[in-house]
Amino acid sequence: MTVDWEHIVLIVLLVLVLIALRRVGSHRGEETRAARLMKEYKIMTAEKLAAAPEGELADAVVSRILARAQEMRRPDPVTVLADMEHGNTVVYSVWVVCKEMAAGDARSLQSRRARSVTALAAESLEAVGASACAAAFRAMLETGEEDAFRAAVQQEQPLALCEEYIRDHQEDFID
Repeated sequence: MTVDWEHIVLIVLLVLVLIALRRVGSHRGEETRAARLMKEYKIMTAEKLAAAPEGELADAVVSRILARAQEMRRPDPVTVLADMEHGNTVVYSVWVVCKEMAAGDARSLQSRRARSVTALAAESLEAVGASACAAAFRAMLETGEEDAFRAAVQQEQPLALCEEYIRDHQEDFID
C-alpha cells in the first residue's frame, strides 16, 4: 500500500481551512458589551434604571448618550448633551475623565473627545460628591501631576458615586 502524501497534505490543509472559517464565522455574531448596552439602554425607563445592576448604571447612562449621538448621526456625544438633562453631562464628564485616565495619563485628556468635557469635569466630580477628586483634578490640569488624582479616585470611587447620583436624580435620566 503506497501513501499518497499529496492527498494527505491537501486533506490536512482543507481541515485547517474549515476550522479557521468556522472560528471566523462564529465571531461575527457576537455583540460587544458596548453595543449591547447601547441597544438595551437607548431608551431609559424607570424600570430599566431600577433594574440596572450595580457597576453598570453609569455605563448604561453613557451608552444611552452614545446611542442618541449615533441615532442623530453626530460623531461627538457632547453635542447631544446640550439637548439632555444636566445630570447626563455630569455623569458623562466624570465617566470620560475616569476612563481616559484609567487607559492612559493626563495627556489622554487632551484628545478631542475628552477635551470637550475636561472643563466640566471638576464641577461634575463635585456634583457626584467626589470633592477630593475635583481638587486633585484641578491641580493635575495645572501641574500635570497625576498621583494625587489617581489616589483620590481610588479613595472616593467617582464612578460608584455616579451611580448614587443617578439614583438620586432619576428624573434626569428617564426618557
